[in-house]
Amino acid sequence: METCFHGFDLVTQVSGLAAEIGSIVPGKSADLICIDLAATSVGAASRVPDALVYDGSSRDVTDAWIAGRAHLADGQLCLVDGDRVADAARQWSARMGLGESR
Repeated sequence: METCFHGFDLVTQVSGLAAEIGSIVPGKSADLICIDLAATSVGAASRVPDALVYDGSSRDVTDAWIAGRAHLADGQLCLVDGDRVADAARQWSARMGLGESR
């Protein structure tokens, strides 16, 4: 796992973006997520990366920020009206003759 962090740091430096990305500090751009570790089989703190890779799922993500702006909070979309999207999907499904959608 340490190699991944070193690789990310190296790419950040070489790309010339170190002033904009690469650390979580005020003024830098960041995409972050919160993961419900209770949903994975994390037995010890040292196993967190392994548990996320092998046992984690998108359903475990509870919150997400993109460029510092909340997009998901407590598992609910912040910037998209989920009911409106589902309604539009049902309408398009019917228009295309795909039958009842779930």
